[in-house]
Order: sequence, then structure tokens, then C-alpha cells
Amino acid sequence: CGMDAITQLIESYISRRAQPIPRAITLASLPAATKALPTLLDDPQSRIGREAMAHAALLSGMSLANSGLGLAHGVAAALGVHARVAHGLACAVMLPVALRANRPACESAYAELESAIEPSSRGSIPSLADAFVERVVWLCETVGVPKTLSALGVRREQLDDVVRSSRGNSMSGNPRDVSDEELREMLEAML
Repeated sequence: CGMDAITQLIESYISRRAQPIPRAITLASLPAATKALPTLLDDPQSRIGREAMAHAALLSGMSLANSGLGLAHGVAAALGVHARVAHGLACAVMLPVALRANRPACESAYAELESAIEPSSRGSIPSLADAFVERVVWLCETVGVPKTLSALGVRREQLDDVVRSSRGNSMSGNPRDVSDEELREMLEAML
């Protein structure tokens, strides 16, 4: 659930339909969420951590309602339908892949997100963008998110249905177009 909220904040920030207020909401809430989630693994009763994640979940819903989402959520919905993968888990598995796929279109946005999370970060826009992607990969690893679709029970013969069903409202907000062929290749590489 925590990774779903984080994914919603990130995707609403980079969506092709991103709006200024939801983007400001993300910049204000993503830093606390990315710090709180690992803390909650060690101390699930941490009031500060739980409040930060509840706040992120609320604000991420407001953000996505006004800006839309992207590739990770588009595929997550299809994984839920065709492979019965829990939504938050599907989002978490897809987030690093979506960030890498969208990096050429989102370099400045990723650098802004990294600077919001770690204000002392210095470097070029490309290096900050890389640091942001690596931060998200680290967060997924720390939380214990599987790296493969096969670890979730997804089978190769389900991929055509997953690709076809990924073409909903979430995918239409992705910051760049992704063809069915490219999406299929991404998913196959994740098996």
C-alpha cells in the first residue's frame, strides 16, 4: 500500500496531464513518504511513520484525480485482472521499469523529485535523475518488492492479455507513448 501511494505521487507528477497543484503536493509529501516507509518496516507502530504514509496516501489520491497516472498503474490494473496480482504490489513491481522507460521524457522532473527528497543533492540534471531512479530501486529492494513478474505468478501466455488491458486511462497519462510491442518487450524482460 505504501508503494502504491508513492507510485501515485510520482506518476501524477510526471503525467502528461500533470497540473501545478498536484505537482506541489507531490514535492511536499514524497520526501516524508520515502523516508517513512523503510522506517515502518523496522517499527510498524511508529506514529510518525504511519502518519506520513497516511498523509501520502491521501495526497496521492488527490494528485492522481487531478493529473492522472502512467505506465506503472496502467499495467498494474491489467496484472490484477489477468494474474490476480494485488494492486499495490503490481504498482511497486512496475515502478522501476516505468521510471526507466520514461526517463528520456522526464529527466528534469526526476531531478526535481530527487532534489525534493534530498535537498542537499548536487549535480547535473542527468545525474540527479539517475539518483532518483536508483533511490526508487533501492526503496523497492528495501521493502522486498520482487523484481520479476514470474515471482508474482505471471506466465508468458498471459502477456498479450496484460498488454491489451493496460490501455486504460492510467496509461493515457504516461509522459510518452509506449507501443504494444515495446510494452510486451518490457514485460517479457521482467519474466
